[in-house]
Amino acid sequence: MASCSWAVDPKYRSYSMQIMSSLMRQKDIDLFICTTVSPASESCYRDGFQFSKPPAGRWNNAAFWITRYREFAECALKSKSAPFAGALSYPVSAALWCWDRVRNVGVRVPKTNSEIQLCSGFDGRFDEFWEELKYQKRNALLAVRTREALAWHFRYSLKCGTLRIVTVSRGGRLIAYAVFDRPDNAALGFKRVRLVDFQALEGSGKELGRILHWMLRKCREEGVHVLETSGCWLDRPGRPRIPAPYRRTLRCWMYYYRAADKNLSEALADTAVWAPSSFDGDASL
Repeated sequence: MASCSWAVDPKYRSYSMQIMSSLMRQKDIDLFICTTVSPASESCYRDGFQFSKPPAGRWNNAAFWITRYREFAECALKSKSAPFAGALSYPVSAALWCWDRVRNVGVRVPKTNSEIQLCSGFDGRFDEFWEELKYQKRNALLAVRTREALAWHFRYSLKCGTLRIVTVSRGGRLIAYAVFDRPDNAALGFKRVRLVDFQALEGSGKELGRILHWMLRKCREEGVHVLETSGCWLDRPGRPRIPAPYRRTLRCWMYYYRAADKNLSEALADTAVWAPSSFDGDASL
């Protein structure tokens, strides 16, 4: 079960813990997760209800690539209330661009005979892909990703046109895909694309590099300032090592879980059984 929000009117805050206790006492629930924990509620999840941090990802960090240096610099300076942000953005962006060139932070693209494609929705290939994926990862904790589940989860983003579905196929067979959304900051005029989910069949994990390279180019073309992964969930065993050059600290650790059964709790202490992403819970709803 994934909780989506925990809000109580100020004059009824004395009932807050009772509400959460009622949620936790539900029968036939093996696992509780929350992927959008706030600074105000984190201590309650962690200390009050003994929720745990997953041993994969760094859910108090976001990693990102800068794709439009001048615009990014101006938004960053505005967020710090720096005077003359527009004028200062030019030397700052030039310094960032030069620094990235020195470090050679680009994403390497593997040579493959696969085809990359931008899709407008989830078709029947995703059901076939899911059947293979869940068998190959039968010992991992993985949210259901059927065509129906994906279409339901991303229904609002699809309706608003803010979702990007990038697939990789070989011989007409879907072997990997990634989903991106657009959590822009309208107040600052800050534009970003966020990697929500990436899945690949065995032997196709290297396609992540191709997808990221493709999306970085798209971001530059469309005037998007950064490409980001929130929670750093790509940094785990079994994933290709593609480190993003920049990180920012989030307000708190956002992903917590609690297993109802002791045996399940012990099993989930093993990093190898985890395959988290921003698809989990309500982090991308």
